[in-house]
Amino acid sequence: MSFEPDKYQQLRRTNIEGTANIVNLCISNEIKKLSSTESSSSQKVPNLDIKIDSLEVDGKKVGKLELVSMTSKQNINIQKFKIINDKNIFQAEGDWIGWNKNPISNINFSWKISNLGETLNFLGFPNFVKDGEADVSGQLRWPGNPFSFDKTKVEIPKIENKIGKDERKRGWGLQLIQELMDSVEFESNEEGTTVTMKKNIKH
Repeated sequence: MSFEPDKYQQLRRTNIEGTANIVNLCISNEIKKLSSTESSSSQKVPNLDIKIDSLEVDGKKVGKLELVSMTSKQNINIQKFKIINDKNIFQAEGDWIGWNKNPISNINFSWKISNLGETLNFLGFPNFVKDGEADVSGQLRWPGNPFSFDKTKVEIPKIENKIGKDERKRGWGLQLIQELMDSVEFESNEEGTTVTMKKNIKH
């Protein structure tokens, strides 16, 4: 275990919220004692069927969340991950392969956006576009757990291998973002992956 002083507040908040969640779970299920005797390689992750009517992250209302997953000895199959609010429907399914040793994440997703401008405002890109709609779908696969996405591991497609051939057209989303923006940065941590896009406006 390591500790980075500049992330003290984040670590403190995670510990407080995590402890509160465990306590609430124990109270609701009348659990009187917790213990751990298994090594990390043999620990079991329970099957999940979670529904949250109003999810908030960092004080922002995200919407309704549904999560269904099934765990085998080595893999976690994410059968359903869905977030719904009045402007977005985000759905994903996939696998966390070898979750307890040399993990690989494989995710298929679709994202229907009814108001692109307000969605980008929510994500931290104010006044980027006004109104608009979007349908985004794709597949992501990377070494590591679902919180360790590394864009350097994504192969940039060659257009001559895509046009008029049967090769699957993966990787275009990342390529288009990099072509349209002046700079694109990816940062992954235990809370997820943040994509920072910058476009210089010339007057």
